[in-house]
Amino acid sequence: MNPGPELDARVCQALGIERLPHPRRSGLEQELREARLALRRVLPNYRAGAVRRVESLQAELAALEDPCPPVSTSWEAMRLVVEAMEARWFTLRTRCAPGAVREATFHRSGGYDCTATADELPEAVCRAVLKALGEE
Repeated sequence: MNPGPELDARVCQALGIERLPHPRRSGLEQELREARLALRRVLPNYRAGAVRRVESLQAELAALEDPCPPVSTSWEAMRLVVEAMEARWFTLRTRCAPGAVREATFHRSGGYDCTATADELPEAVCRAVLKALGEE
C-alpha cells in the first residue's frame, strides 16, 4: 500500500483519530440552516423553489467526504499518530540517514518493538503503527 489516503484511513481507523472537517462543510451547514428558516417564511408561489434549494444543499452536504489527516505524507499530521501511540505507552525511535531509507520503531517496555522502513519518515511511522497494533 502506497502512502496516501488509503494508508491514512487505515492508520486513523486503527488509532481512532477523527476525520478532519471538510473546509466547505461549515459554510454549507450555515446556508442550509438559513434556507430552512427561509422556507418557513416563503410565499406559497415560491415554496417549490425553496424546497428544491434545501434538498440541493442537503445532497451537497451529504456528498462531502471528510478526509483523514494526511498522516502518511505530512510531518505535521504525523504528530497526531505519534501522540496517539504515546497515549498507548509506546515510544518512537527513528533513524534517518541522508539518502538512505527511513526507519521508525515503536517500542514498549518488555522488549516489544515494531519496526518499519520507507522512503519517507511519515510513511515509515504509519507502517510501524499498523505493525504495533496488529493491523498489518
